[in-house]
Amino acid sequence: MFNLYNQELGNPEVPEKLRQAKGHTAQAIAGRGEELWVAVLPFKSSGDAEMESFANGLGEDITTGLSRFRYLSVVASASASRLKGETGDEHALGAKLGARYVLEGSIRKGGSGIRVSAQLVDTQTGAQLWAETYNRDLQATSIFAAQDDVAARIVATVADSYGVLVHSMRAATGRKDDADLTPVEWQFQYFAYREQITPSAHEILKSRLKRAAERDDRQSDLWACLAQIYVDEYAFGFQGDATSLDRALAAARRAVELDRANQFAMVALAQTHFFRQDLAAFGPAAERAMALNSLNTDAVGILGLQIVHTGEFERGTAIVRRAMELNANHAGWMHFAPLWDHFHKGEYEQALECANRVDMPGLFWPFLVMASACGHLGRHAEAKAAVRDLLALDPEFAAHARSNIGTWHFASGLMDPILEGLRKAGLSIPENGSSDSPRRNVRRN
Repeated sequence: MFNLYNQELGNPEVPEKLRQAKGHTAQAIAGRGEELWVAVLPFKSSGDAEMESFANGLGEDITTGLSRFRYLSVVASASASRLKGETGDEHALGAKLGARYVLEGSIRKGGSGIRVSAQLVDTQTGAQLWAETYNRDLQATSIFAAQDDVAARIVATVADSYGVLVHSMRAATGRKDDADLTPVEWQFQYFAYREQITPSAHEILKSRLKRAAERDDRQSDLWACLAQIYVDEYAFGFQGDATSLDRALAAARRAVELDRANQFAMVALAQTHFFRQDLAAFGPAAERAMALNSLNTDAVGILGLQIVHTGEFERGTAIVRRAMELNANHAGWMHFAPLWDHFHKGEYEQALECANRVDMPGLFWPFLVMASACGHLGRHAEAKAAVRDLLALDPEFAAHARSNIGTWHFASGLMDPILEGLRKAGLSIPENGSSDSPRRNVRRN
C-alpha cells in the first residue's frame, strides 16, 4: 500500500512519542525512520478566488497522484495545507513537515490564460531537481479539465521510476548491506539495473534478490523484483534455462498473493503471461495493472507496448502515446510502440524515425529495425551499415534471428515482414525455424 502521512494523535497505533507531539510537524514524523518523505507545498496564486480554488485543488490532486506510487512516502494534503501563507525557504518549510523533498509552485492568470509553474527541490542539498511551466487557455478548456491535466503531467513526470526524484532518493539511501535494504530500496536496485540492462548486472542482481527472498519471503515488492528478473532472463536471452518463465510465474503469483494492490507485482504477472504466450491471461492482468495507477507511465507504457505486440496496434500505440504525452521525460523504449505500428502499415520511413529516438545503446532492436526498414525501402548502403552494427553486437545473429524476434513478435504478425526486410538488407537467415539456433544474449556486458 502507498505511504500517506496523516497521523491522528489519538490513534492507538501511533507510537507514544508521536502522540506527544503537537500538530503535524517534523517532530510528529521524526519516528518514521529514514524514509524520504515528499511534500506538496500549497501552490501560490494571485489571490483571485477562482485561482485560489484551482491552487488548492491542484495541490490535493498532485498529492493524491504521488501517493499511488508505493515507493514514495507522501505527506498528506491536510498536513501540508497548514503551511499555507507561511514564509520561508524550501528547507525550512520542508523541515516543518519532515520532508526531504518538496514540490512547490505558483499560478498566474492573464485574461483567459493561466500559467502554472512547478519545481521539485531537495531541501537537504538545495538542488532544484526538476521544473516545468504549463500554460492553459480557459476558453479552450474548463478549469477542472486544466487542473486534471496539469496535475497528471506533474505526477507522471516527477514520480517516474526513471526520473530525477527516484535517482535522488536512490543516491540518498547510500550503500547498505543487502540485509538492511527495505522493499522500496530493492525496487530502487531494480530500477537502477534496468537503466542499463546487461548480462553481468542481471546475474548479480538475480543472486542478491534470491538471497533476500530466502531471508524474508513475505515482501511483495521483493518477489515482484525477482519475477521481473526471471522475465528478463527469458526476454533478453540471458543465461538461464527452460524454467525461466515458470520461475517468473511462481514469483509473480507470490507477489500478487501478498498484495493484490501492488501494481509492480501485477505488471510482473502480466509480463510473465505475455512471454508465456498466454494472451487470455495477459489481457485481464494488464488491464488490472494499468487500472491500479494510470499515471505510472513506466508501467502503462510497458503494458501498452506488449498490447502492440499482441497485434492490437492502434489501441496499444494509443496507450503508449498517452504515457509519452503525460511524461515528456519518458524512456526511449516507448518509441517502439509507434515504430511497430508504422512498420505494420508499411510506413518504413516513419519506423526509422522512431528507431532513431529509442536511444538504448547495446540493444539490437534499433539496428534490426534500421536494417529491415532500409531493406524494404531499397536503401542498400544504409541497410548494410545497420547489418554491420547488428553483427558487431552478435556475429551469429542471423542463425537465431527467428527465435530472438519471435520472443516478442509471436502474435504481432510482423515476423515475416521483419525477416523479409533483413534478407533484403543482406542478412542470410534460414527460411524456417528448424535450423534456428537457441536464443542468445546480444547486449554488451
